[in-house]
Amino acid sequence: MAMQTRALADFLPLLVPNAPAVPAPVAEQALRLAAVEFCERTRCWRHITERTLRRAESCIVAPEYAAIFEIESATFDGVLLEATQFSDFAQGSAETSPAAPRYVTQAGPDTVTVYPFQEGQLILSLFLKPRSGTDGYTPSNYDDDIAEPGNQVPDFLFVQHAEAIVAGALERVLNIPGQTYTNPARAAEYKMMFDRAVNGHFARNLRGQHRAATRVRPNHF
Repeated sequence: MAMQTRALADFLPLLVPNAPAVPAPVAEQALRLAAVEFCERTRCWRHITERTLRRAESCIVAPEYAAIFEIESATFDGVLLEATQFSDFAQGSAETSPAAPRYVTQAGPDTVTVYPFQEGQLILSLFLKPRSGTDGYTPSNYDDDIAEPGNQVPDFLFVQHAEAIVAGALERVLNIPGQTYTNPARAAEYKMMFDRAVNGHFARNLRGQHRAATRVRPNHF
């Protein structure tokens, strides 16, 4: 089932009253970067995906509106894989091998492959983040590009964390120098609000809504 998304424009009614002179594209970029930072620092966006590998090449594993922040775990036909650098592979490593895969790696952003390569089922647990940019828009085409993938975030960021994301965005826009809305003192207040939200949500994300007890476990990623 595809994750429900929300346009960054939906956050604007929460931001604009506190910085009414900020242009919408500037506000959206600040919201985007705040959402990226929130996801990186809290690891709140876990994405489980399964891919059938049939060719010796990288497969795309992140949704078009997301980027991989971290690979939490990867299993191939039920066997846990170890992460390694793509540059560690020998020449010709992409060819199909009779040996069972031992490693998962990335040849490019938001894609993965296994080494030695075999056809089979790859299951990944990923921590994602929103894309940090779009394909480009200007005020003249802004309205047409609201639905562009780079302007989308998962719905739970709005439902559960809108206030924190907006605080992180306001810290950014109010620190832009030389603008009528520049206000470093208020920006510092919003930064404290954002940091408090991040620190509080990180602990809760580890336990989840089911309040499972935290415990130490090995993690090679």
